[in-house]
Amino acid sequence: NTDRRSDITFNSIDSSLWYLIGQQVYAKRYKDKSLLVKYKKNIDRALTWVQYQDPNEDTLPVQQPTMDWQDAFPHKYGHTINTQALYYGALTMMGKSELANHVRRVVDGEIEKYLSLYDKGRGYYLPWAWKNHDGDREQEEWFDTLGNLLAIVTGLATGPISDSILSYIEKEKIEKPYPCKVIYPPIKPSDKEWHSYFSKCDAREPYAYLNGGIWPFIGGFYVAALVKAKQYIKAERALEQLALANKQGKRMEWEFNEWLHGQTGEPGPNSTPYQSWSAG
Repeated sequence: NTDRRSDITFNSIDSSLWYLIGQQVYAKRYKDKSLLVKYKKNIDRALTWVQYQDPNEDTLPVQQPTMDWQDAFPHKYGHTINTQALYYGALTMMGKSELANHVRRVVDGEIEKYLSLYDKGRGYYLPWAWKNHDGDREQEEWFDTLGNLLAIVTGLATGPISDSILSYIEKEKIEKPYPCKVIYPPIKPSDKEWHSYFSKCDAREPYAYLNGGIWPFIGGFYVAALVKAKQYIKAERALEQLALANKQGKRMEWEFNEWLHGQTGEPGPNSTPYQSWSAG
């Protein structure tokens, strides 16, 4: 980071969690634990660092604004569903089942309900929540598509919760015209969630970029979530639509753009083509 004169940044929490998950997935997929042995010290340190992000000592990692893949839009902090889902997945893969189960029960609202992220009335996990001030909790209610899908894929979401999330996606057409819109509904300047700096980024317009735009890599997790829920016919259809999303292009077909407009399904003006996470 040239601005901070540093070669290392610690302002990202999900990168460490993906590192932990990636090590476990590689070992299982290729039946090769050599990297787990070689990088054991790094793996242990990564988990320790994540667990240090728990100022309340309630077992749920906490993050500052801009500390995950969405960066500065939308504004979120505290306990986020994206991080809790990844943390649960990492713990489960690393064989820490007792702690993982405790995290699941807290996030799902089975115990310590004041920390829960699952909203039964809405039928999905809130994107983030923090302190509760005599019943007035710091939280927002927009739908974080990736966070909710990761909850299904990692197993954080129970069967009934998974079905509820997938039903909400269908009801609000979040997977249309292609899977999937990154958040829903888009945030507008008149909304309480709006911050002045939003107007300076690519997400300033509804259905653009991170503000309700379609991100094909999230569509991949949608397909995986449908498979996890054993909705195979829907998964097959979603996979076909995902292929069509990647086929879109500004100059030619099959550009594998980073994002598409959430209503038209066309590549956004500032969308970058040839993205490996769209192709993956």
